[in-house]
Amino acid sequence: MEEYLYRLTVSQKAVTARVLERAGRVLPMIRTVLKEQDLPPELAALPFVESAFETKAVSRAGAAGLWQLMPVTARRFGLIVDASQDERFDPRKATEAATRYLRYLYGRFRNWPLALAAYNCGEGAMDALLRRYGANTLDELCVVGRASVPQETLQFVPKFVAAATVMHPADQYAPQDKPSAPRQTRPPQNRIQEENKPELFRKPAFSEKDAPLIPTMRRISR
Repeated sequence: MEEYLYRLTVSQKAVTARVLERAGRVLPMIRTVLKEQDLPPELAALPFVESAFETKAVSRAGAAGLWQLMPVTARRFGLIVDASQDERFDPRKATEAATRYLRYLYGRFRNWPLALAAYNCGEGAMDALLRRYGANTLDELCVVGRASVPQETLQFVPKFVAAATVMHPADQYAPQDKPSAPRQTRPPQNRIQEENKPELFRKPAFSEKDAPLIPTMRRISR
């Protein structure tokens, strides 16, 4: 995670600033929808990783919009995607569909790191990987099945954590106008403590009963 945080705050800070400027146009709406869905506010950082907050973004795989929803997933969660209309490009409707999908993934995996990784690779693929290796957490899967997990999926949660950390309003790693030398500005391994974690990774999203404590940010992001 430290590598991605360094990129966002130092080596690519100008890009980060442009993305955050774009984010400002849709973040109030995203946060409202997350609150309506009773989801953690840190999930507002997911479009940072998915689309850099570009509402018209389209991937080579066919994912589109702010949340990079595939056509099948978009239709499944209530969007119209056909030759005449594609609601994935409607920020509000896409956000409502994506948050319903995220809520579904959390209900299925009961673990936010797994739910976020499944958002990237698909819940079917994640289920298959967990069964194949007998894993119960993303930590375990990254140890025993690392060679089989797509590289994009392995990188997805660390990238999300870095984006959520940068977007935290009081975060100490926000881009600076005059960064010091790279070796001094790279976040030391031991500085990302409990109080600096995105809230999503500090406490259960819903309740102690329904959501066991998520592994520490350092462990899920290694």
